[in-house]
Amino acid sequence: MTSKKRVVVGMSGGVDSSIAAYLLLEKGYEVIGLFFESFEKNPERKWAEMAAKHLGVKLEFFSFSDFFHGQVFQHFLQELKSGKTPTPCVRCNKVFKFGHLLEFAVKKLQADFVATGHYVKNEWNEKTKKFELSIPKDKNNDQTYFLHHLNQEQFSRTLFPLSDITKPEVRKIAKSIGLKNHEKKSSTDVCFIKGAKFENFLKEHFAKKPGNFVEVDTKKVIGQHDGAIFYTFGQRKNLGIGGVKNFSEAPWFVVDKNFNTNEVFVSQDENKLLKPNLTAQNINWIAGNPPSKKFSCEAKIRYRGEVIPCEVEVTKEIVQVKFQKPIRAITPGQSVIFYDKDVCLGGGEII
Repeated sequence: MTSKKRVVVGMSGGVDSSIAAYLLLEKGYEVIGLFFESFEKNPERKWAEMAAKHLGVKLEFFSFSDFFHGQVFQHFLQELKSGKTPTPCVRCNKVFKFGHLLEFAVKKLQADFVATGHYVKNEWNEKTKKFELSIPKDKNNDQTYFLHHLNQEQFSRTLFPLSDITKPEVRKIAKSIGLKNHEKKSSTDVCFIKGAKFENFLKEHFAKKPGNFVEVDTKKVIGQHDGAIFYTFGQRKNLGIGGVKNFSEAPWFVVDKNFNTNEVFVSQDENKLLKPNLTAQNINWIAGNPPSKKFSCEAKIRYRGEVIPCEVEVTKEIVQVKFQKPIRAITPGQSVIFYDKDVCLGGGEII
């Protein structure tokens, strides 16, 4: 490099972002760490401070509690209230980490790029003259699912140093350079539900609204529940249904919900959860446009879900997706992500 490029690395305190910063330092970048707090007294702050000090990196702090509360947390609650089951990390990445944080890094810290410890690959395609988001070397930790809503401008300013490295290799490097977080457990929780069970989180924020469990085929009322909001598609545990006259002792599954009537539809036939198609809205195409109005690709509907071949038909506002085989528990509010081999085409919200 003729002159050092400045990179602001989002340092969470975990081993991934710490090694992302280390690898950039090794490549000759000027690195500034940025720790962002979504709530008060974040216990991860001490880990970020230790990692930054060890690496000799200046650590800045960015508090976004007001923004987070309004644009992420309250939005999440509102989506739940409307009957959806959203993935808040997708929205947080789009509007905060690669929105407000990116703007802060560029304007306030004069950064050329921002970087994170996500396991994704971001490359320039010379043929299409577009940035492509693709699956990284560590396919087991692929996080394209959470970044499918980013655009070309955001990708042009973002580096992902872990694209060609695996998690075990990250931990090995961290140990070799003496980082104390080399064995620190990776968090898979939503930050504002961290350490708590999701059902307990719901009970803290929503009042009980008694309604009926309804057997989906016979429309027979077979029990009562505390509110449709407390149940999700495919749920089997904690339904409290048993000993129903004229039904076997087989387990029950939530197969549908009606928020207008506050009914939760259940069945002992798990196959009722299998659906061959879905409709999605708020679609983001990473290239700016879909490949065509009708095309074949692969898709998945949850982070750790199976990638399944499908046919996609695009209209102005929505997409229709028909899968090669039925998928279990397609859930409104969750995301469907499209792939062309290893390249993430984009995705949207299941309705």
